[in-house]
Amino acid sequence: ILKGLNAFDIVDTVSGDNNFVKFQHGVLAIAITLLGLFAITRFVKKIVFSILLIYGFDLIMQGFNILIPINYFNILVIIMLGFPGLIALAISFFFFI
Repeated sequence: ILKGLNAFDIVDTVSGDNNFVKFQHGVLAIAITLLGLFAITRFVKKIVFSILLIYGFDLIMQGFNILIPINYFNILVIIMLGFPGLIALAISFFFFI
């Protein structure tokens, strides 16, 4: 059976076809575009989540006069470290003020 399939040699005959090459380039372009959109969407989700996390923490800790400002540095810390970064920023509030 394998000798019969190898006799057709479909891959080599199709790979030289111009339409097949265009199709491959199109599929590759779509895959790269989707990967880029996925990465951008994931990064935007992290930014929005970190802003909401800081805002929620500020609402909860208002009674204790603990405030973490929403700025680029704090957003980047929370994007990189997540919830432990938020706790680290809250603890650093006591050391810098």
